[in-house]
Amino acid sequence: MENTPFFSVVIALYNKEAFIENTLKSVLNQNYSNFEIIVVNDGSTDKSESIVKRIKDPKIRLFNIENHGAAFARNYGIKKAVANYVALLDADDLWHINHLETLFHLVNEFPNAGMYSTGYNIKLGSKHFKETKLKGIPDDYRGIIKNYFESNLFNSIVNSSVVVIPKHVLDETELFDVNMKSGQDTYLWTQIAIKHKVAIYNITTATVLRNDNSLSNSVHTKDRILFLDKFIEQEKTNEHLKKFMDMNRYSVALNFKMNNEASTSKSIFSNIDNNNISLKQKLIYGLPVSLLRMAFNIKKFLDKKGLFFHLYR
Repeated sequence: MENTPFFSVVIALYNKEAFIENTLKSVLNQNYSNFEIIVVNDGSTDKSESIVKRIKDPKIRLFNIENHGAAFARNYGIKKAVANYVALLDADDLWHINHLETLFHLVNEFPNAGMYSTGYNIKLGSKHFKETKLKGIPDDYRGIIKNYFESNLFNSIVNSSVVVIPKHVLDETELFDVNMKSGQDTYLWTQIAIKHKVAIYNITTATVLRNDNSLSNSVHTKDRILFLDKFIEQEKTNEHLKKFMDMNRYSVALNFKMNNEASTSKSIFSNIDNNNISLKQKLIYGLPVSLLRMAFNIKKFLDKKGLFFHLYR
């Protein structure tokens, strides 16, 4: 490995013994080779640590810490990073062979951006893959995103397994909010996108595993409320940010309704600008809880069969 790597790849690891070997191999097999890998083992209780140790490669640095959650582990890894550019990767996702090479060229072509991303697909079930679609960004587009928040309304532009962020930009933030169990990723991306340009090469260079989490998961739903009020002042002067945040409010309001917490759901829904949601979204929100749950379960079933549709967009 060269003395100063161009990328520091940070992987937060917790109980991913079934995935971590393939994840690390997908990094080590990259066409572009000037990188280090920082694996932060967040108190795993399975064989994850021993699997990492079994892979003998000088690029890998393993740090073992007590379990504090993904946000803390990522922050720990970022602080250990040597390179000027931090590439994040979840411990169960995979990079295609050209991922870092693509980002290396993107960074050099647009050196003043504050965040870089590529396209990615989502693995649903055992064999079906869903390609992400970004509003207003054509396939194969390479450049600065004209309106990050407007383009972010369908699928997320930035994902914790494809993003690269300059170290000096991360230094401007408080990194991942360890008090948020859900939404800490979106919170960090939003902070950066408000202040900096975001560059993308919209070709698929990674595969993200979709976990089968229920929309009505009460712990994550309640925690995501913390994100909704983070940018109230900025929303007043940025209509695209306001709409983006309203889409998040809508999603959380639906979660609370499906979790039979109607008063909290209505309180969140009342903060949405009526012009920022469609008639379809309003009608779906008005459905009885039983029908909402049924629709969500049907969507999950069809996703796994490769029949994709948006429930409320």
